[in-house]
Amino acid sequence: MSDKSIDWNLLRKVRNHTADARERAAFEAWLRADSRHRAYYERLREAETRREDRPLRVDETFDELRKSLVSRPAVSRSSFPIRYAAVAAVILLCVAGVVWQQFSNDHETERVCDLLAREYLPASDRAMLIVNDTCYNLGRGENLSLDVAGGRIENDGSERLKYSADAGTRAVQNRLVIPRGGFYSVCLEDGTVVTLNAESELIYPSVFDAHSREVELRGEAFFEVAHDADRPFYVRVSGYRIQVLGTRFNVSAYEDESLHHTTLVEGSVRILDESSQTVCRELLLRPGEQFSHDLTTSRSMVTRVDTRRYTAWLEGEFVFDNTPLGDVLRTVSRWYDFRYEITDPALEKYTFSGQISMKGTSDYLFRVLHEAYIPVTLRFEEGILYLDKR
Repeated sequence: MSDKSIDWNLLRKVRNHTADARERAAFEAWLRADSRHRAYYERLREAETRREDRPLRVDETFDELRKSLVSRPAVSRSSFPIRYAAVAAVILLCVAGVVWQQFSNDHETERVCDLLAREYLPASDRAMLIVNDTCYNLGRGENLSLDVAGGRIENDGSERLKYSADAGTRAVQNRLVIPRGGFYSVCLEDGTVVTLNAESELIYPSVFDAHSREVELRGEAFFEVAHDADRPFYVRVSGYRIQVLGTRFNVSAYEDESLHHTTLVEGSVRILDESSQTVCRELLLRPGEQFSHDLTTSRSMVTRVDTRRYTAWLEGEFVFDNTPLGDVLRTVSRWYDFRYEITDPALEKYTFSGQISMKGTSDYLFRVLHEAYIPVTLRFEEGILYLDKR
């Protein structure tokens, strides 16, 4: 547990006596942070001991806090301290992780959640590689060994492609396409490793030239760039390029999102203006900084961020911090590959904070939203999940 996000799985580990020393220390810090935290936890233990069939009644003070901070439409960050959002997240996630009975009152929503759990599973390692107009399907257990202009492509059945170069040969372009509900990684011929999230695409040569290395990204990927002082590495996205010699960073540049992010974990990068090809030196990034570019307004900015929020997907976690419901659903639907429609735009203004495992079933988020008193009901018709305002 941290100040900005709450891991509901931690509470379950503590109750199951499977938490390690670090996790136990984080839990104890949460208990000490507020006397009401300990009071709520003691009530939870009592309920589990008695094995009550009825739902656990939340303390009135917590209940009021949850309603006022979680379920109302989003307000500006200046009037919404993160520490109170974190408290609200403690409540909704802890309750949602333990108490499921309340949800049974809405039978249709429960039926839809059961369907989501059965039909829409977490993303798996699958992708399509397109070389010379030929498409190769990649997935767990599927081997690939292919000679192409510029080198060789191999896959030993794992979730990663590996390229090796043949000196003096002409390169061929490759496209690695990750569908919704998939993920994959590739080790390029220079040793750079790129891990791609769901609904993403990477375009790159089978072998880089002697002067530079350049790839093009649509979607989201984490880069671990091999150092080569003589050949700078470039990532081209819509509106700008990222230049780096050797570093680790995350890029989110989905075509259905107007705001693109480059988040630097290690090393340093420069942002190149795509229109003028000149270096924006004032946008030189250092570890812990994020470059944001708004495609709608063409405005850019650099801010300091908690990089784990933007790289947690590599560890199998969704991390949300006062995130609008529309953004939450867009992220989650890519991973589980379901289609959805928010029928009332007012719902998109509600926000969500918390940390959820990406390995769980797709229904869990909607159960948590219900526990947060977000006024939403679910319908599933002709392959589309509808979120209605109740």
